[in-house]
Amino acid sequence: LLKMKDVATRFADGDFRSRVPLFDTEEFSTLAETLNRMAVQLDNQVRTVEQQASEQQAILASMREGVVAVDTEDRILILNPAAAELIGIRAESAKGRTIQEAVRNPDLQRFFVRTKAGSAQSMEEMVFRSAEDRLVQVIGSALLDAEGRIIGVLVVLNDITTTRKLENLRKDFVANVSHELRTPITSIKGFVETLRE
Repeated sequence: LLKMKDVATRFADGDFRSRVPLFDTEEFSTLAETLNRMAVQLDNQVRTVEQQASEQQAILASMREGVVAVDTEDRILILNPAAAELIGIRAESAKGRTIQEAVRNPDLQRFFVRTKAGSAQSMEEMVFRSAEDRLVQVIGSALLDAEGRIIGVLVVLNDITTTRKLENLRKDFVANVSHELRTPITSIKGFVETLRE
């Protein structure tokens, strides 16, 4: 029993490599086999959970879009590096804090509140003030559990500053080209009319 208790304590501490020795009596032997099987299953489940968490972290870290997830009490659950950079906070210090404590952007705070209150997906464009102002497209939706209850809010932040600048450049280019073409075309029309006469 003391050997079993010792190995069970190691299991509780996360050491699933330990094994309970098999004993001569049938009852102790059956219990030892059950504990050993349980250790293998727990080890597999823990490895699977750790692998999934690692994959999730890798995916979130490699995303260009910022991702922020908060629970129903507005505590930050997930904050990827892109979101931390856009918002201007450190991801490690923000987790577990409320969105009001961690984020100093009142527009973004209000967006979280509105998204949590509504059931439909919401979208808005905001200017994030920093050394260089950034135009950010903010898309939010409620996080739902399997029963459809709201368990938090998920917000995706997409920096569209460069895209908007390129759109403006394209509009300016088209306007300039059309203006520059109008003048010679008007002259050509005048020459054509003169030649016709």
